[in-house]
Amino acid sequence: FLISAVVPARVSGFVLDPAGRAVNGAVVRVADEGRGRVVEVRSSEAGLFRVAGLAAGAYDFSVRADAVE
Repeated sequence: FLISAVVPARVSGFVLDPAGRAVNGAVVRVADEGRGRVVEVRSSEAGLFRVAGLAAGAYDFSVRADAVE
């Protein structure tokens, strides 16, 4: 018999302002419009964001932050 495994992907990174400082609470949006799936997460105090459980494919990323000094 045949065994197949699908391993979900993940992406992580940092949200930084133009001066290179971490942006806390930025909304990172990861969208797979073809499948109709959108995930939004917030960056940590260190600017870190993580999104897990993604299927293989192409994604659009966007970042929104209220005020960046």
